Amino acid sequence: MESIHHKKNYEPSNTQIEECIQEQDIVLAQTSSFYQLQTLSYFTR
Repeated sequence: MESIHHKKNYEPSNTQIEECIQEQDIVLAQTSSFYQLQTLSYFTR
């Protein structure tokens, strides 16, 4: 636990990058689920 705390103190940019990646993952998940819904509605027609 202490090593992680020290890393955060010395490398604040890494946590910022991780947050950006998480946001991108959320957007990708939303878009992928949207396309899945689109394909489902297409096949059920």
